[in-house]
Amino acid sequence: MNHTLLPARPVLLSLTAAGVGIAVLAAVATPGSAATASGTPSPATVAEVRHAMVTEAFAYGQYRAYADAAEASGDRTAADAWRSVADVEYWDHFVSEGQQVGLVGTNEDDVRAAIASESGAVGDYGRWARVADRAGCPEVAATFREIADDEQGHLALFRAARDGHAPTGPSVDPVAIVPSSPACGDAAVAAALSAAMDSETLAWGQYTQWAQQAVNTGDPALAALFREVAAVELEDHFATEANLAGLVGTVRSDLDASIASEQDAIAMYGRYAAAASSRGDTATASLLSEVRGDEQGHLASFNALAGR
Repeated sequence: MNHTLLPARPVLLSLTAAGVGIAVLAAVATPGSAATASGTPSPATVAEVRHAMVTEAFAYGQYRAYADAAEASGDRTAADAWRSVADVEYWDHFVSEGQQVGLVGTNEDDVRAAIASESGAVGDYGRWARVADRAGCPEVAATFREIADDEQGHLALFRAARDGHAPTGPSVDPVAIVPSSPACGDAAVAAALSAAMDSETLAWGQYTQWAQQAVNTGDPALAALFREVAAVELEDHFATEANLAGLVGTVRSDLDASIASEQDAIAMYGRYAAAASSRGDTATASLLSEVRGDEQGHLASFNALAGR
């Protein structure tokens, strides 16, 4: 799909994931219930597209984890299917939706957005650690605090990039995501882990796009910083949280989870497309309807694998 980039200034928008707040980036549009004269989607549509982007980024991480586990178990067919769908979710859906709401700005805009994202993450992880403390889940609490320290380091790196030349980013020791059971049975901790995984995959998704913008504008040092921080978010933080959450199970249970995810996505995109159309955001409504059709195809693929 090819959609025109809509420029906008990124700001913080508070969404809720699994009952626990996370900070994500939204685009500013002129207040009103209809699309602006420039074609920028209305604020309500921007918020819905931003929420859809959270689900797409998580789907990428989720399905890649399922694919790796399936391949390790010898099921190459399922592994290939999950990887193929994961690539569509991010490289098509997330990227196209980001173009609709102006995810990518100037390098200066993107660095400021990264600073806001990391600042929000530091606060989020402190709060989530306290949730785990209250639930008597020390392993999860310790992990949240360790990640908060990492995010504080990322915040310092992006502040340095804002103030001058981009510094060298962190290295990553990738964590393997393996079949596991939840490390903590408390519902509030499960919600915190879900929100944390959303936060980490979203960060990876955003930083990957901002890295490409830095390449395109001739700033390889900034591009490297975005890529290096993105790798930590996905390959260390998300992976560690996925193991604590019990994200990956058997191939069959992972297929069941994928089917449920696609059913939810189809319903979500149907609502969002209808709402965007009612506001006069016709280009965005068309995109959301197209994505809904893709999700129906993904559901059919997963249903076929489950019934083989």
